[in-house]
Amino acid sequence: MLVEGRADNVNQCFLEASRFGSTELVRVLLHIAQRNSLDVDVDLALGFASHYCKLGTMKCLVEEGNAIAFLGPLMRAAERGCMQVVQWFVKRGCRDIELCLALTAATSSSQVEVAAYLLPCVPSPVLTALSIEILKAAGERSGGSKKKMGHMFKFLCFSCSVVSRTSKSL
Repeated sequence: MLVEGRADNVNQCFLEASRFGSTELVRVLLHIAQRNSLDVDVDLALGFASHYCKLGTMKCLVEEGNAIAFLGPLMRAAERGCMQVVQWFVKRGCRDIELCLALTAATSSSQVEVAAYLLPCVPSPVLTALSIEILKAAGERSGGSKKKMGHMFKFLCFSCSVVSRTSKSL
């Protein structure tokens, strides 16, 4: 019946299954879509699964569905302070710029724990080169509050010095 309804029904069921973390249903719908040449939006599904912290479904979407759009879900998780999802994406492998953008999102949302986790993941030369840009972007995202900007500046300066000292001792 799903296949007769074509892609709209399959994709809608697929997205809902991803949102609710129904990994087995996601897997079945992926196979149905592949066998019948139907399009399902795996990247949007990854966004839903990550928003609701459905790690098993996220793994399925990446490994079996070939989802590749990590940036949006990673940034939203950093912004919301969802450490499990941020760690999952980082362990999967993120580009330096994705890590910087996630750090910006966490910093601008005062998600100190997530920002502290992301900071050592960003290579020191990249962090040093982009710290001013991270502050600017975080300031824009946070509404430019001077108090918040001061807090972010202190946090980044302290963190850059810690990262720098740590990398020198290695």
